[in-house]
Amino acid sequence: MKNEQVEQLNEESQARVKRFVDRLEDELIKQNMTVPVFAKKMGLTRRAIYRWMLGETTMKLDSYYKALEVLEIDDDTYIKRESDVKNSN
Repeated sequence: MKNEQVEQLNEESQARVKRFVDRLEDELIKQNMTVPVFAKKMGLTRRAIYRWMLGETTMKLDSYYKALEVLEIDDDTYIKRESDVKNSN
């Protein structure tokens, strides 16, 4: 991969993670899961989760994939669902 492609992939990944974190609270509500329960399943503290949600820290890509696993969301399905919501507005 060329450096430009790697950089673009990183930007796309960062944007995907940011969109996910922006919608994390809604997803937890939808799944009837509390932040403490989610944090425990992630192997993290509640504070770490809240700091993502408040934008104080950035979720790393490996945590993003772990969160998808914990919430039983497929990456492609999540992205498709996200674009469907965008298109309906």
